[in-house]
Amino acid sequence: MPGLARYSHITARMRNRLMGELTEQWEESLDARLAMHPRSPVGALDALLSARQG
Repeated sequence: MPGLARYSHITARMRNRLMGELTEQWEESLDARLAMHPRSPVGALDALLSARQG
């Protein structure tokens, strides 16, 4: 499509910012899930919840 410019790369600074924001959302979601119940029948999630409890 003529006239449409596309940004074709991401800088290290952009990647680091995105990773930080996604990590924050991930940790908030784990805290919210932990508040619902401290265990999970899903092994990977159960391990994450256990580690989050300390």
